[in-house]
Amino acid sequence: MKKALLLALLLATSAHAAGTPPTISFVARLADNGTPITGAHDLVLSLFDASTGGNPVWTESRSGVTIPSDGVLYLDLGSVTPLDANVFSGNKKYLEVTIDAQITTPRIVIESTPYAIRSGEASHAVDSDTLGTHPASFYQARVSNACSSGSAIASIDAAGSVMCQAVPTYLAGAGLTLTGSTFSVDTTLTQARVSGVCASGAIETITATGAVTCLTAGTGLAFTTNQFVVDFTTTQHAIVPCTAGSLLSSADSSGTATCYSAGFGIQFNAGTKAWDVNTANVQRRVTGTCAVGQAISAIAQDGTVTCGGSTVFSASTAGGQQTNSQSYGNAGPSVSANVASGHALVTITGAIQPTNGNGAFMGLSIDSAAATDAQSLNADTNPLQSSATYFVTVTPGSHTFAIEYRVNGGGNATFTNRSIIVQAVP
Repeated sequence: MKKALLLALLLATSAHAAGTPPTISFVARLADNGTPITGAHDLVLSLFDASTGGNPVWTESRSGVTIPSDGVLYLDLGSVTPLDANVFSGNKKYLEVTIDAQITTPRIVIESTPYAIRSGEASHAVDSDTLGTHPASFYQARVSNACSSGSAIASIDAAGSVMCQAVPTYLAGAGLTLTGSTFSVDTTLTQARVSGVCASGAIETITATGAVTCLTAGTGLAFTTNQFVVDFTTTQHAIVPCTAGSLLSSADSSGTATCYSAGFGIQFNAGTKAWDVNTANVQRRVTGTCAVGQAISAIAQDGTVTCGGSTVFSASTAGGQQTNSQSYGNAGPSVSANVASGHALVTITGAIQPTNGNGAFMGLSIDSAAATDAQSLNADTNPLQSSATYFVTVTPGSHTFAIEYRVNGGGNATFTNRSIIVQAVP
């Protein structure tokens, strides 16, 4: 239910001739939580002998009273239920207004002015030209006009005429907000008083509430005498560069550099700004190959090879060769080859099958000389297919190359699928 608040009151008396009901002019602005009450409403107006509780001494009701848009109500109390001298008997009275069965608070005290209603008894006074010892000019005449919506009473003259003035309208400017009748600072546009300080460093940001975020010196910086400076105990001074062709090895905190320079076989390439091998002193990696039957006769500075001719001699046999001798012997197969250069690559292959847990060996014999175990083929107990290659140096001319066999204990060993290849190289 709506709770109306009575915000303002203006009372004046209207003393009439005998037989005419006396009235009191009543002006009030009615509002509910600051919002004017407007439109048609039912009113009950009562006078009590106390500010709260007490007894009603006068009451009148109004139905469908229209209240304008500004909420200002104008009534003549007593025009429905007459007011008489008994109502105002000398004590204060309190007016209670009920709107649509909702009682407004607080009651409004009625001071001495309305007691002029007792002027109906003036014929019994000694001086009929005065009322309460005051002449008629002392009293305010009944208010005879009202102000329109959007304006308010500025003054009332003795005749009861009102002077109106426009109700000021206030708007919130930049940096302010207006809520109801209260202006506030708009903190989205204005800065609250800065409340924080930075003990060392500097202010980075300030929030709308005035709180600050501080900058502090990070790694490599120090804060002194209201400024940031480089901390050279943790940072490096500018380094004096090395001369062209030198390599930086290290630098101390003051920027002094230790440089490397190119040594033998190394050079600095000014075009590519890189260190590389000095090919005038160092052989490049060999990248060339020779076809089968040829051998490398020279290697160039850039790693390419020159190939020379070679002569290949070979012999082979699939038949088995059996021996139980502990010394090399039983030559075969063999080839005779002209090794004009005095150098040859000799490869022997074969399948070795020892018995009785003996070790069996195949070796190379040149010109019937006893073979040695260097680069020989060996099998111990289990069959083995293997090969070995020898690089040999002999006197230039024709030589005989053969495979010989031996065992290292009692029993036999069998050698099959044997071959020998001799390649004379330049």
